Amino acid sequence: MVWLVLVGIRIFVADILAKILQKKLAISKSRERALVLQYIFCAVFSWIAFLIFGGDFSHLLQNIKVSNLDIPIFLIIAVIGLANGFGCYCQWRAQVISMSKSATMGIPDDIIALTLIYLVSPKLEIPFLTHGLIVGVILCFIAAVIFAVQKSKSLKNGSSVGYTGAKLVSWVLGYTIIWGTATFLFRFFSGEVRLPWHNFSLIWYNASLISALIIFGITKFIGKIGPKMTIQERGNTFKLVILIWASLVLYYLALKFGTLTATKPIFLVSAMIGPALVGFIVFKEHRGNGISLKPTERLAFILGGIGVLVIALSLPYKLLS
Repeated sequence: MVWLVLVGIRIFVADILAKILQKKLAISKSRERALVLQYIFCAVFSWIAFLIFGGDFSHLLQNIKVSNLDIPIFLIIAVIGLANGFGCYCQWRAQVISMSKSATMGIPDDIIALTLIYLVSPKLEIPFLTHGLIVGVILCFIAAVIFAVQKSKSLKNGSSVGYTGAKLVSWVLGYTIIWGTATFLFRFFSGEVRLPWHNFSLIWYNASLISALIIFGITKFIGKIGPKMTIQERGNTFKLVILIWASLVLYYLALKFGTLTATKPIFLVSAMIGPALVGFIVFKEHRGNGISLKPTERLAFILGGIGVLVIALSLPYKLLS
């Protein structure tokens, strides 16, 4: 049951604890500085892990054939790592508008990841497909669609309309497209290539630091850079780094021991419910007093929970050991 334990811990770390700190930094006037500091810490952590666990540069220099081209492993990771820094910035900008609403609009992420894995390396997933797993995945996606549709209605009817609503959709699409591709690569490199997580994280986070520096430079050039970070903001950044770095490792290992088909729908539900509850409860992103869930939203929660349970109980025994 290794993969399921990793999934559970990752959900608590990434979709609840990390989201509280992300929102605080996202609404900070020092957002771009926090983004750079975040990836400096992540890069340092990844170097330490690489050295402690005996990282192998020669493994990273090996080639993978892509469309009849031999491309080094590190280059593929570096490209999507560069995009990841921009994806994180997009997520922060979306969270400024609404964490709860942006969390319910991330379905493209999951569709992209699952489509790519079945197109590129179906042998990693197909052997573990069962009727129960398929039913669980469908239930999770139905729950996501219901929740997203309900939130899109509130986006149209609430204060975030017109230009603001369009900005929210744009920022969400920015990071979901990037992270859908990244999730596919997590599964591909952990399952197909058998690349150790510390080798992957080294290139991933150092490339993300480069893109964060580029964003910082552009923001400074156009004269919109914020003030220097406070001690509290630096402390929040360090705490967030511990959470997101742990989240990446847990995600990578979960995809090594489990399957993308099983883990992604679970993370789809948790990525909706976790940040939505954080937005509602911690940052009061709701109207009126208290949390009021419409019947359709309650139905989505129930379907998502059933879907996750069905998935957990439907995988072959060798994935549960």
